[in-house]
Amino acid sequence: MGEHIVLKEEDSAMLEAVVGSEACNFLLSTACDDSLSEFNPPGEILNLQQGLCQIVDGSSWNYAIFWQIASSKSGRSVLMWGDGHCRDPKVMAAERGDGG
Repeated sequence: MGEHIVLKEEDSAMLEAVVGSEACNFLLSTACDDSLSEFNPPGEILNLQQGLCQIVDGSSWNYAIFWQIASSKSGRSVLMWGDGHCRDPKVMAAERGDGG
Protein backbone atom coordinates (compact mmCIF):
# COMPACT_ATOMS: atom_id res chain seq x y z
CA MET A 1 0.00 0.00 0.00
CA GLY A 2 1.25 3.50 -0.83
CA GLU A 3 1.87 6.44 1.41
CA HIS A 4 -1.06 8.52 2.57
CA ILE A 5 -1.76 11.71 0.70
CA VAL A 6 -0.66 14.86 2.51
CA LEU A 7 -2.37 18.11 1.58
CA LYS A 8 -1.13 21.61 2.07
CA GLU A 9 -2.82 23.26 5.05
CA GLU A 10 -4.82 25.58 2.77
CA ASP A 11 -6.08 22.68 0.63
CA SER A 12 -6.97 20.63 3.69
CA ALA A 13 -8.92 23.57 5.15
CA MET A 14 -10.82 24.01 1.88
CA LEU A 15 -11.68 20.31 1.74
CA GLU A 16 -12.88 20.40 5.35
CA ALA A 17 -14.99 23.53 4.68
CA VAL A 18 -16.70 21.79 1.76
CA VAL A 19 -17.27 18.25 3.04
CA GLY A 20 -17.06 18.70 6.81
CA SER A 21 -14.50 17.63 9.38
CA GLU A 22 -15.53 13.98 9.70
CA ALA A 23 -15.64 13.35 5.94
CA CYS A 24 -12.34 15.20 5.47
CA ASN A 25 -10.61 13.04 8.08
CA PHE A 26 -12.03 9.88 6.51
CA LEU A 27 -11.02 10.83 2.98
CA LEU A 28 -7.49 11.77 3.99
CA SER A 29 -7.01 8.64 6.11
CA THR A 30 -8.15 6.26 3.35
CA ALA A 31 -6.56 7.96 0.33
CA CYS A 32 -3.08 6.98 -0.74
CA ASP A 33 -0.75 8.24 -3.45
CA ASP A 34 -0.79 5.04 -5.50
CA SER A 35 -4.59 4.67 -5.58
CA LEU A 36 -4.79 6.80 -8.74
CA SER A 37 -1.31 6.12 -10.08
CA GLU A 38 -2.55 4.35 -13.20
CA PHE A 39 -4.51 7.43 -14.29
CA ASN A 40 -3.04 10.33 -16.19
CA PRO A 41 -4.95 13.52 -15.42
CA PRO A 42 -5.46 15.95 -18.30
CA GLY A 43 -3.07 18.87 -18.58
CA GLU A 44 -3.41 22.03 -16.54
CA ILE A 45 -5.99 24.54 -17.73
CA LEU A 46 -4.68 28.09 -17.79
CA ASN A 47 -6.43 30.56 -15.49
CA LEU A 48 -8.74 27.87 -14.08
CA GLN A 49 -8.29 29.01 -10.46
CA GLN A 50 -8.97 32.61 -11.48
CA GLY A 51 -12.13 31.55 -13.31
CA LEU A 52 -13.40 29.56 -10.33
CA CYS A 53 -12.75 32.55 -8.05
CA GLN A 54 -14.77 34.79 -10.38
CA ILE A 55 -17.66 32.31 -10.42
CA VAL A 56 -17.80 32.11 -6.62
CA ASP A 57 -17.24 35.83 -6.03
CA GLY A 58 -19.89 36.79 -8.59
CA SER A 59 -22.58 34.50 -7.20
CA SER A 60 -24.13 33.31 -3.98
CA TRP A 61 -22.16 30.06 -4.24
CA ASN A 62 -19.83 29.04 -1.42
CA TYR A 63 -17.55 26.96 -3.61
CA ALA A 64 -16.91 25.84 -7.18
CA ILE A 65 -15.32 22.54 -8.16
CA PHE A 66 -13.94 21.67 -11.58
CA TRP A 67 -13.98 17.94 -12.24
CA GLN A 68 -11.92 16.30 -14.99
CA ILE A 69 -12.08 12.93 -16.69
CA ALA A 70 -8.77 11.09 -16.59
CA SER A 71 -7.97 7.96 -18.57
CA SER A 72 -5.65 5.11 -17.70
CA LYS A 73 -3.33 3.32 -20.08
CA SER A 74 -5.75 0.39 -20.05
CA GLY A 75 -8.64 2.62 -21.17
CA ARG A 76 -10.43 2.96 -17.83
CA SER A 77 -11.77 6.39 -16.93
CA VAL A 78 -12.26 8.13 -13.62
CA LEU A 79 -13.67 11.47 -12.57
CA MET A 80 -10.93 13.40 -10.77
CA TRP A 81 -10.76 16.68 -8.89
CA GLY A 82 -9.33 19.26 -11.30
CA ASP A 83 -9.34 22.34 -9.08
CA GLY A 84 -11.60 24.23 -6.73
CA HIS A 85 -12.22 27.47 -4.92
CA CYS A 86 -14.03 27.91 -1.61
CA ARG A 87 -15.12 31.24 -0.22
CA ASP A 88 -14.15 31.79 3.41
CA PRO A 89 -17.34 31.33 5.51
CA LYS A 90 -16.26 34.22 7.78
CA VAL A 91 -16.06 36.55 4.77
CA MET A 92 -19.53 35.45 3.68
CA ALA A 93 -20.96 36.13 7.15
CA ALA A 94 -19.37 39.58 7.17
CA GLU A 95 -20.82 40.31 3.72
CA ARG A 96 -24.27 39.32 4.98
CA GLY A 97 -23.74 41.37 8.12
CA ASP A 98 -24.64 38.56 10.49
CA GLY A 99 -21.20 38.13 12.05
CA GLY A 100 -21.09 34.37 11.54
